[in-house]
Amino acid sequence: MIFWRAIQGMVFGMLPGMAGVATILPLAGMASGAIGILIGTICFFSLRRHRVGLEHTREEFHILLRQHQTEFQDGIGTVSRAVESLQQSAEGTEAALRGRLTPSLRGHAIQLLRSGMSADSAAASAGIPRRDMQLIARVSRILSSHQ
Repeated sequence: MIFWRAIQGMVFGMLPGMAGVATILPLAGMASGAIGILIGTICFFSLRRHRVGLEHTREEFHILLRQHQTEFQDGIGTVSRAVESLQQSAEGTEAALRGRLTPSLRGHAIQLLRSGMSADSAAASAGIPRRDMQLIARVSRILSSHQ
């Protein structure tokens, strides 16, 4: 019987000699619930504040990203214009160099001059302009006199 009363007291919070504890337990439960609600509210507002800060940082990042994107697009446009200019100048250089002396043609002209052929006949034989052949002959004579 005493055992049964002890079980009833534990279930209903009324153990013999512990009547004060039975009144404190509901208050402790309410206090812990209130503390839990307070902590939850603090966490909610803290999270909200961080979310607003994160949104502001995200907007700043997007602004910087758009600025860099614009700068890079301008740079790409500048590079593409420079490439077009270089291509046009390369085409002009190729046109100017057609029919001019190449290293192999210059070597052939020097061999003709060393064989004793005159500059005019070597120019006609190699298909080189006469003035270019005369220049090669002068340079060849200067170099051979210094050796």
